[in-house]
Amino acid sequence: MQTFGGNYVPSATYDNNDTLDAPGCHPGTRVSFLNRLSNWVKDPVSPVDVVWLHGHAGAGKSAVARSFAEGLDAEGLLAGSFFFLRTDSRRNSEKSFVMTLAYQIARSMPVALGYITKAVEDDPTICSRSLQTQFEMLIVDPIAQISTSEAFLPKLVIIDGLDECADRKARSIILKSIFDNLPRLRGHLRFLITSRPAYDIQRSFKSAAASHKQHVDTIELLGDLHAHEDIRIYLRDNLERIKQAHALEAYITPEWPSDDEIERLAEESSGRFVYASTAIKYIENGPEPQQRLDDIIKFLAAIPVDDNIFKLLMEVDVSYLMDPANELMTRSLNSNVKTRVTFVNIRASAVHLWWRDFKGQRVSYGSLSQNTPMEMITYVTHPWVITDEETGASLGIWHPTVEHGILLIK
Repeated sequence: MQTFGGNYVPSATYDNNDTLDAPGCHPGTRVSFLNRLSNWVKDPVSPVDVVWLHGHAGAGKSAVARSFAEGLDAEGLLAGSFFFLRTDSRRNSEKSFVMTLAYQIARSMPVALGYITKAVEDDPTICSRSLQTQFEMLIVDPIAQISTSEAFLPKLVIIDGLDECADRKARSIILKSIFDNLPRLRGHLRFLITSRPAYDIQRSFKSAAASHKQHVDTIELLGDLHAHEDIRIYLRDNLERIKQAHALEAYITPEWPSDDEIERLAEESSGRFVYASTAIKYIENGPEPQQRLDDIIKFLAAIPVDDNIFKLLMEVDVSYLMDPANELMTRSLNSNVKTRVTFVNIRASAVHLWWRDFKGQRVSYGSLSQNTPMEMITYVTHPWVITDEETGASLGIWHPTVEHGILLIK
């Protein structure tokens, strides 16, 4: 198995020690999703081979995937995992995807080890073959040779953040390789795939649902009616932790935080855990947690009601709520990216781009005309609100790290 060598990316597995990765679910939260997924995996007669868990930025997809992977691994039901990450050059590419999964499958399914080893020995150059060829030779062919009686319950492969694979064509090839080989993998492997609802991924799943029918299922993370209560639990527990562990604990009032403050933050999170976790990080990284919670409440109050779409769809970063003197804000403001964008495919002849700073003040970037390419320098953490230049009507949100149907990037 030495051939895997540098083609295996340990940081892409669920249990890596990369601090850039989101943690798993907070205890007592996302229970309904985790139970639903667990019931599916442990049902030997379920016809579903692939589940697509999708949701917008900050909905908690990776946290669910990581917690679920940890639980399945403990029960011996995890075949392998690959967590894509846009900011990691080894994890935002498909190059090591199959080899990393095959290595894990060989370890988690010993009965497949011999077949995978032989595939590598028969073709030492397999690492340089196409993604589809690697998938068939290192995963499909070895797994297909295992008898159903040897496999017992099908094991799960978790692919998290597929939209963070930079190459859209590669994303489609990954999905096509899985869908095309479902009949041969059935009874041995199932797949959980998480991503944002990127257009190319939606299209692939729509096509797969039509051709594979009951074998493909989709779950929208924001459809969880328990999300609001989960976020309240998360906020309550973490604010209590901050109060008890803070150096100035003796000076924090016993009533802090109030139920009203927790409820306000939970409501503003709109089902997105990243909003709540951003608030917690901001509060605990300052000398006066009570004051910082007040600052957040004031920040939310400063945003007009008609900007709800902005608060709902923005991808929040910790630095967005930090003051300019803070280290995280400074690091963020130094992380500019140059992006070439072309405004296409909507009725307005021109659009206006703007965002709100950490004080809630509206900051204008400028206008962009139909089909006119423009290079723009933007902070990687700031989403832009798009409005019709003439009418002022909101048209959507664009983020420099996200491909969007309104703006074509690159």
